[in-house]
Amino acid sequence: MATSQTLSKAFGNLLGGRFRVLQAVAEDNHTQTYLVEDTIAAEMPRWIAKSFCLINKTNLQLDWARSLFRSEVPKLQQLSDRSNDFPKITTYFEQEEEFYIVEEAIDGTRLSDELVKGRLYNESEVINFLQQLLTSLHIAHSANMVHGDINPRNLIRRKHDEISNHHFVLTNFAVLKGIYATTAQKGVVLGTPSYMPFEQALGHFTPSCDIYALGLTAIQLLTGLHPSQIVHREALNLLNWQMGVMIRPELAEILNRMVKRHPEDRYQSAQEILYDLDNLPPDQDFQEFQMPKLVFSEGFGENMGRWAIALICLAGVAWGVVTFLNLPKLVINPSSTPTLTPTAVPPQALATNYQLRQTLKGHNGWVRAVAFFPNGFSFASGSYDRTLRLWNVRDNQPFETLSKHFGSISGINAIAVHPNGNTFATACIDKSVKLWNFRSGQPINNLEGHEGQVYSVAYSPNGKTLVSASADKTIKLWNWRKAEVWQTFEGHQDKVVAVVFHPDGKKIASASFDRTIKIWDINTGKEILTINGHNAPINAIAFSPNGNFLASGSQDQTVKIWDANTGKLLQTLSGHTGNVLAVAISRDANMIASGGADKTIRLWDVKKGQLLQILDNHEAQILSLSFSPKDQTLVSGSADRTVKVWQL
Repeated sequence: MATSQTLSKAFGNLLGGRFRVLQAVAEDNHTQTYLVEDTIAAEMPRWIAKSFCLINKTNLQLDWARSLFRSEVPKLQQLSDRSNDFPKITTYFEQEEEFYIVEEAIDGTRLSDELVKGRLYNESEVINFLQQLLTSLHIAHSANMVHGDINPRNLIRRKHDEISNHHFVLTNFAVLKGIYATTAQKGVVLGTPSYMPFEQALGHFTPSCDIYALGLTAIQLLTGLHPSQIVHREALNLLNWQMGVMIRPELAEILNRMVKRHPEDRYQSAQEILYDLDNLPPDQDFQEFQMPKLVFSEGFGENMGRWAIALICLAGVAWGVVTFLNLPKLVINPSSTPTLTPTAVPPQALATNYQLRQTLKGHNGWVRAVAFFPNGFSFASGSYDRTLRLWNVRDNQPFETLSKHFGSISGINAIAVHPNGNTFATACIDKSVKLWNFRSGQPINNLEGHEGQVYSVAYSPNGKTLVSASADKTIKLWNWRKAEVWQTFEGHQDKVVAVVFHPDGKKIASASFDRTIKIWDINTGKEILTINGHNAPINAIAFSPNGNFLASGSQDQTVKIWDANTGKLLQTLSGHTGNVLAVAISRDANMIASGGADKTIRLWDVKKGQLLQILDNHEAQILSLSFSPKDQTLVSGSADRTVKVWQL
């Protein structure tokens, strides 16, 4: 702890020859925080100065701390320059064998202060909270920085943003505690024990630790329970926190996966969680029923009997609500076009009989993309683990793994294969489209120009051009050989998540979170047609091989079939109980496959609009589908990190 002599010496003196100490504002065993004023720059006169000191200042310990300070603080400074999600660091220095960082004095409220007042967050607020903090973590983790000490005390909501529930600033990176955690002090734990996973306590410091701590914090905001009050259910590998909390089961599943005991069971990146949050189903089922929330006071044990009765009553009500919400739903389509709700068919009477032939493992993250090559038996899979894998459906091992060792720094959202099969393209989170040679496995070009992550990519039927869709709300048409943009299509009001070429090569279709599908003329760049009809963001589209119709999958849990020329709605296929995330059309155009957040693949008869078969072997949501161009083989990629091969 900083001594009174150290403190009195600091008062009245200048730190770094520039910053005058006004008052001490915080103190712990090895750090002291001061409010200081800048005696040189008047535009931002007040800052926070943090000093890190060693108790036993041996030469070895000082050299170790000095090396860490000089290597890590510049990284934090660069991070603060990139985003206001982190306190701006103006300077850092060493003075009298103590290490100082001077950062902005944030005018705001600590999240811990809100919790003390008994404030609980509702579902919408928690989702907004997670989206903002996960975006912050994505920025930090992309810069190879782990926070390591996420908890309510280290989250400050800027004062001018209190009404809108953000913007939170992520303060006090744990890496700085390493300045005093020298080789002679190995017992020092970097982080706050109640919020850290077991592997962090053992010294394993990874992005997964941040995901765990953020998940615990979100649960605390919903329940009012401190992490020390939450019991781990070993048999289920779950934390027991959901009693009396009415949120969508999909959100509860996200939170539970964030706080899994074993790191391999958790989400592997902030981007994966953001994707799941973006694809939560509509919350209308919970809008008319609000469950009372219980906040445990410090002395809640004295009233345990009354709380137990209340919890039993709440459990009964919650069971009734969950039972009601899981009853079959009557689908009423307000449009004049009838909705086809498939009749349940006994397994022996199904018109198709797809069987699981292989489960292909190897990816360490979500499999966001699968695409067949023209030969009909080779296909590629792309993942958030930053790798591409090339497979042969006749084998159960990848014959090539690409990407990490070729400089790829980003997860993969989509794959498109050139008509001749010699090259393929990947749509990447890092805002680029990467081009690859199939035979050599080498990258051949990088297309840059989008201002947001690229969600979808497609080659023209003649292979001369390539089109990409992005979170920046635009579609770009490329001369991919020269890495030149030929055309930029603008008109969507939200991110564009899917784009496909019409088989005639003259038109493209795009789908957006603005709930519309647009058809474009590739020569003029003009919009030909806008198709409306979905009641929620659209995740996927596909043209039939003959170009007669277009299929779309949406967060409204339906697949819709449209006339490709007029935009007229032909069929609505209902049956999924979660967002529809992927669609694919068989080579004979008679069957549509759809994959959903409900962990199922559904096969549909295009002409009759009837459900043919349900494939439910995946353990998590279906993210990608592809039919072989040679036969009826279907491959699927999932958030369970596997690829499955299905055949008649």
